[in-house]
Amino acid sequence: MSEMAKYGRPLQTPAAIICSGETVVVGSDGPTNFAGGLVDSSTVKRAEAQGIDIYSSLKEHKISTVFQKLGHGIRTGATGTNVMDLSILIAE
Repeated sequence: MSEMAKYGRPLQTPAAIICSGETVVVGSDGPTNFAGGLVDSSTVKRAEAQGIDIYSSLKEHKISTVFQKLGHGIRTGATGTNVMDLSILIAE
């Protein structure tokens, strides 16, 4: 059992928590040219400052428009594959 699962926290900080998995709802890389986006602790604040409701966009699976407006999108074009997501969380 991992430290996170057992205690709900990392043993030491700073710590990097690396997660991967398949979260695609539609089973393909989608109808846009974006492969994903870069998100950090300032993303929500920047979205709110521009009047963007990031949570509604996530719920409606329309996050690529948020990435495009914020300039955070990773544009690759269609890859023809069903890609896996990678998240790296830093706990300070």
